Amino acid sequence: MSSGGGFVPVDLVASSGSPLHRHPSPSQSQPQSQSLHHQHQHQQHQHQHQQQGQMWSGHDQAMAAHNGAGSGATKPPGAGYDRSASGSAFSPPAGHSGNSAGLSYGHEMDMQFSQQRHQDSSAAFHHHHQQEQQVQHNQQLQAPAYAIQSSMAGFAAPTGSYGLHSRHSYANPLPYSDFNASPSDEHGHGSLHDSDENTERQSDRYSPYAKSSHSEPSLGRRSPSPSRTKADKALPWFLGTPWHRRRFVAFLFLVLGFATRFYMIQHPHQVVFDEVHFGGFASHYMRRTYFFDVHPPTGKLMIALAGYLAGYDGQFTFKDIGMDYTKAPTHVPYVAMRSVPATCGALLVPLVFLIMMEFGFSIHGSALAAAMVLLENGFVTQSRLILLDSMLLFFIACSVYSIAKFSNLRSREFTPEWFKWLGLTGVSLGLALSVKWVGLFVIALVGLHTIRDLWRLLADLRQSMTDLLLHFLVRALGLIAIPMVIYATSFYIHFAILNTSGPGNAFMSSDFVSGLKGVIETTNTAVTYGSQITMQHVNTNAYFHSHSHDYPGGSKQQQITTYAHKDHNNWWVIRRATTSSGNETFAALPNPSQSVNVASGDFVFLTHVGSEKGLYMHGYAAPVTAGMYEVSAADDDGHPWELVFYKANNEAVPDTLTIAKPRFQLIRSTGSIRCALFSHAVQLPEWGFRQNEAACTTDLHHPGTVWQVTELNAVKHAGFSTTPAKTDRSGILTRLKDIADIQVIAWEANKRLTGEHVFQSRPESWPILSRGISFWQSAGKRMQVYLLGNPLLYWAFIPMVGIYFMIFGVYIIRTRRGCHDMDAEGKRKFQLIGDFFLLGWLLHYIPFFAMERQLFLHHYLPAHMFGILAVAALFDHLLVRLQDRWRRRLLGLLLVTFLYGFWYFAPLSYASPIEVADVPKMKWLSTWDFML
Repeated sequence: MSSGGGFVPVDLVASSGSPLHRHPSPSQSQPQSQSLHHQHQHQQHQHQHQQQGQMWSGHDQAMAAHNGAGSGATKPPGAGYDRSASGSAFSPPAGHSGNSAGLSYGHEMDMQFSQQRHQDSSAAFHHHHQQEQQVQHNQQLQAPAYAIQSSMAGFAAPTGSYGLHSRHSYANPLPYSDFNASPSDEHGHGSLHDSDENTERQSDRYSPYAKSSHSEPSLGRRSPSPSRTKADKALPWFLGTPWHRRRFVAFLFLVLGFATRFYMIQHPHQVVFDEVHFGGFASHYMRRTYFFDVHPPTGKLMIALAGYLAGYDGQFTFKDIGMDYTKAPTHVPYVAMRSVPATCGALLVPLVFLIMMEFGFSIHGSALAAAMVLLENGFVTQSRLILLDSMLLFFIACSVYSIAKFSNLRSREFTPEWFKWLGLTGVSLGLALSVKWVGLFVIALVGLHTIRDLWRLLADLRQSMTDLLLHFLVRALGLIAIPMVIYATSFYIHFAILNTSGPGNAFMSSDFVSGLKGVIETTNTAVTYGSQITMQHVNTNAYFHSHSHDYPGGSKQQQITTYAHKDHNNWWVIRRATTSSGNETFAALPNPSQSVNVASGDFVFLTHVGSEKGLYMHGYAAPVTAGMYEVSAADDDGHPWELVFYKANNEAVPDTLTIAKPRFQLIRSTGSIRCALFSHAVQLPEWGFRQNEAACTTDLHHPGTVWQVTELNAVKHAGFSTTPAKTDRSGILTRLKDIADIQVIAWEANKRLTGEHVFQSRPESWPILSRGISFWQSAGKRMQVYLLGNPLLYWAFIPMVGIYFMIFGVYIIRTRRGCHDMDAEGKRKFQLIGDFFLLGWLLHYIPFFAMERQLFLHHYLPAHMFGILAVAALFDHLLVRLQDRWRRRLLGLLLVTFLYGFWYFAPLSYASPIEVADVPKMKWLSTWDFML
């Protein structure tokens, strides 16, 4: 439209260099001179139209003055007539009398006809212009948009760019950042915040019909595939459209993933590194004997299932690295068990490609990400062995893919597909968590995204409180309840299978152990004097323990500790002490036919079976905890301790001490000191072998002073017999308590993994790949499995982080100067690198700095996967403006570079023979300690 409100024909707009390209219809195929003649006539009509509009404007003013003077009433502005955007009047006021400035009624009809023709032409023009814009928009969008509002200062996501929009658009009450406060994007469509779409969004906020009538366009979904071009038709059918090309590339990566992960999977045919543990756990599942591990059970259950389906009987022990599978007396289907992590590792490659496509990146950037995962030597090594990390990576990637799909369905909320992807996100999170606790970090990542999503919903005034509550409840169900159910179910299956007494008994409470098959208890469970017992600390489940090493200070007598495992040094003899004329003396050991039971209030002596030393408390300070007293073992019988039954919540207790119940305290009184035997999860230094501290505390009500008898070698007397335990622990509430208990036990055991290992490393060394881990080496054949990533991939990440923040700073400065280098889609994907990929890397990396346990390079693999996604996304951002042929060349150059790194270090992943002369060449860093 002209500035004066006249109509410009579509043909003129299309021929004047506008982005609108209109294809003439057959009825428009007229000579050019004839078209120009009609255009000239139309311009003359516009000039007349403007003059008539000015006459009507003058007439309106005169009539308004006349009516105001005659009646004394003021007519509301605009009442009775319309005005165009230019201010011209196109129809006379309602009830106008015909003596208006000499204009005839026929001329009035002519003006109304002109107005109607003008409005129809304008509507046709705008309709056609919107169609052309939609076509251009569909051609630009090749993948769904998925965005997370930036949490970085000064870089807020533009309104309307947050992936798929809800059926109700989001209002953003926050101030606009400098980066996004642009007057127009690179296509000249106006400010991202002040666009026509946002103007409609703001006005609809106050409309009572907005919720039912307004439907925001879905910018985040893939547009329908455009018609096949001549170049497309020249390609094979499986490459003829973008949809086919994406599927073909994903299938190609699937094939390559299986090829690299299953190549020589049977070699080496010996136990490698942590196959000692996870293969051994599979054997326990086959025999149904209870074991304990710090990791949740899902990954181990998957490996055991593969062994079970392959006919494994569980007789191979996996106890030492280097044990030969092929020489075992029974069949060991180690290839089938290795196939589980190998399959997960193979599926991870195409899944990464689909993740990048779902986030809206180009097929080149997505292919680069998948190729980097394909050619990462560390991923290959972990995938070919009976280990858990490839399963963990796969379920983390499933979680990321599912939340991307769910977010891209924001315009179809509460539909079956929307619920499906929300549920699959919860299932994936639960599976990741139930393989390793590292899954908590991806839960945190998805949780932060969900909080931002709900925060944006809260700003939408069209959302009622009922809607907001429903959104919150549905997400809580899908992203909290479902993972918890998956996690708890894995333990329920774990306990249901492992129903027989085994090496894990020592970690569990006596109540739990009593429910296992094969546990023998006495029919007469009373503890009698002279019997040998083991005492378990109720809070930590560690055993009261002593060994032949002395304290370096204090009494300098034999150490007393609590120890998490069953051991011969856990056994003590309990004897009765009596007082005679104020002197404490031993009572004679009764005849077995005249047994005496231990009762509450008795004074007892405890003598260590292994060293025959008694339990003392001399009043020295405890070795670690201030305010407590040291307990020690020394020659003779020790000090007498008062045994007092512990009553919890006024529960009824028996009259005599029995196995497991009642629980009790041991109290020592001497002079002004009265203290109770105590322990906690605080570890002694190296001289105490990192075992838990045992001491004596004056806080007699502390829960750490409670003990129980767990094992009994009773003095046999008349009527003494044994029978299998029959405690039923199959109830839901009982199992839930067992699941809660084992979390605490695993947490404490995990913290105790503080010993030294020759190949352990700290987190600061992981991004630079300063050292790896020797998994296995042959004797004299110069073959080794050494966990080492592709150094070219590792070393690409750190420069990428620097480049990203440098570009970020440049964009901020240029935006401040009024230069706008990206449209909304470009900004969304650039923000995604920091808001999701780098945040995922941080969440999976930084927490390890706070851990004091043994750490290894394989703990970095989840963070490394997010680093790979960030590198590929930045590549896509930088090269998106290049022509396809240059983009393909650079992509090919990067792939050749990464392929070289993979090929060069592949012998360390596949245990291939290495020439002596090649070993020094392969040590790019002196800290790589190959053992060849």
